[in-house]
This record gives sequence, structure tokens and C-alpha cells, in this order.
Amino acid sequence: HLKLEHMLIDSLMISNVNGGGEGWPHVDAIPDSEICSFASNVDTEKYPVPSVIHYCQRYIVSDWFFGKRKVPREFFTCDAPLYDEPPMDLAEKYDYKVMPNGEKEVFQNSKSPKHNAFIICLMTHAMNEAGTFFKKNHCDGGNKEKKYKLF
Repeated sequence: HLKLEHMLIDSLMISNVNGGGEGWPHVDAIPDSEICSFASNVDTEKYPVPSVIHYCQRYIVSDWFFGKRKVPREFFTCDAPLYDEPPMDLAEKYDYKVMPNGEKEVFQNSKSPKHNAFIICLMTHAMNEAGTFFKKNHCDGGNKEKKYKLF
């Protein structure tokens, strides 16, 4: 063993909205009123945020949902619509989530709406950018209507 000193860095990744040892304190520094607008146009000069989402959860605020297993196979086609974009006040407006079975659950952790909203807004925007790029480069026009919701 070389007895090299090391340092644990736990601010580069986010995943579990209720977990510790992740970069959520950086997201918490963003005002609630800016969480979706910032997530849709990340500027690390304004707020440094983690650069990795370990995307192994599903994220829900009210009836806004994003889950990797629910992305439709036909999303990257010319005819498929883009995702409906969540409201910019998603993190402020709701303190609950609607589960896929229709049950409403109030968040127990006051940071959960903000954490979920950050990833929902970030991923929705990223998917729409990717879908728009695909349609621009592979379709004759393509469906750019923003109306698809995961549930």
C-alpha cells in the first residue's frame, strides 16, 4: 500500500432525492423560484451544480413524472411529439406527488419537491433538445408539438 492521501468528493453526482452524500446542496442553493428555468438552461457560472445524474430513480412532483423506463420507444421518430414542459414554478407549487396508481402522497422531506423538480425539468428539456435535433437532421419537418406526458 502506497499510503497515498485521498479525498472523498460527494458533490459531483445526484441520484436519490432523499439521500445524503450527493451533490444536492448545490441544487438547494438555487432559489425555488428559479429551479426549472435554471434546469432548462444550466449556467454553472451562476450556480455550480453536479455534472452527473446517476439516473436510477423515478422523479415525480404532482402529476409531472420522469422515469427512464417510461421513455417511449418511438420518441426519436419524426411523428412522435416532444414532451410537454413542466411549469416553471413546479418546485414551489406542489408539495405532493401523484403515484402511477393515482394515489396522492405528500412529501415528507421539504427538499423533495425541489430535488424532483430539478431532475424533471432538466431531463424534459434535455430530451426535447435531443428530439428537436433528431427531427431537424432526420425528418422533413417532424412533429415539434410539445404535448407528451409520461403519465
